[in-house]
Amino acid sequence: MGEGGKITALCKDASGNLITDTYVNFFVEGGGMQGEMFAQVDANGRFTIAEAPNYSINGVTASTYFNSTQYRSQNLLNLNFPGAGQTTDKGTIVFVVDNSKSK
Repeated sequence: MGEGGKITALCKDASGNLITDTYVNFFVEGGGMQGEMFAQVDANGRFTIAEAPNYSINGVTASTYFNSTQYRSQNLLNLNFPGAGQTTDKGTIVFVVDNSKSK
């Protein structure tokens, strides 16, 4: 299988602070996506994920655990992977505290 399309983005919390040096989990609640995808966030708050060229997944939630707090993307994401060897920048993904997780 050849190189896939890539999506890159910047991760920030609702206050505009960078989310860094962690992992982001991408999933569709209730299914509809085979498995989950993970991306490593670097020290600058950026990640890159790759998938088959020209592949799309809609209604995706991003989730991360950072500074002892669980976060989820403020909005559902549509991940539209470009053609082979190409990269699309999603801009900034804003994460909010995930209060749905009972402790």
